[in-house]
Amino acid sequence: MGITIGDALTVVSLIGGTCLALWAMMVGMAMLFTRRAGQAAAHLERSPAGALLIGAVLTFAVAATNVVLQQAPNGLVRLLGWSLIYGALSISLVGASGLAILVGGRIQRMDGRMSAFSGLMRGAALIVIAGLLPLLGWFLFIPLILMFSLGAGLQATFYKGRPTAVPALGNGAEPLSTAPPVYSPESASPAQSTVEAAQK
Repeated sequence: MGITIGDALTVVSLIGGTCLALWAMMVGMAMLFTRRAGQAAAHLERSPAGALLIGAVLTFAVAATNVVLQQAPNGLVRLLGWSLIYGALSISLVGASGLAILVGGRIQRMDGRMSAFSGLMRGAALIVIAGLLPLLGWFLFIPLILMFSLGAGLQATFYKGRPTAVPALGNGAEPLSTAPPVYSPESASPAQSTVEAAQK
């Protein structure tokens, strides 16, 4: 019994839906957790090797721990292993959203008329689509992106200090290391909010 057209369409739809959902998650995380995503982008720009090293160590540690936990006869222990995997993937989404901000900011510098949101969407789309390249994208690009994202996401999630410059979703006119900090609505004073509203 060979592969039917229905089987092929199912696989294509599954891949397309997964890519679309991943793109939406990256954009959504960047919009919802702007400060953490900005910190992840700053870590990736300032120390990409450090993020890669942390991500690689954590990836292998989580994978090895999960393999050991899945051998246990207790179902709760195996559930703990899967929870560890999903926890690491959740942290990596924070780093991936920071990577999308980083790539989107660089795309935006090439076209000054592009809005910050357009740059973010294109950056996320570029990362997702690049992973579809057969062999090279599947076995090299995606693992590297996962490690970079996990390392940067871990640094951003457990970062204790308040950075002096966090990459904004702003105009992308300057490097991320010197970009203005992202201010949350709670930290902005009424006077600042009034001036920003008048400028808009």
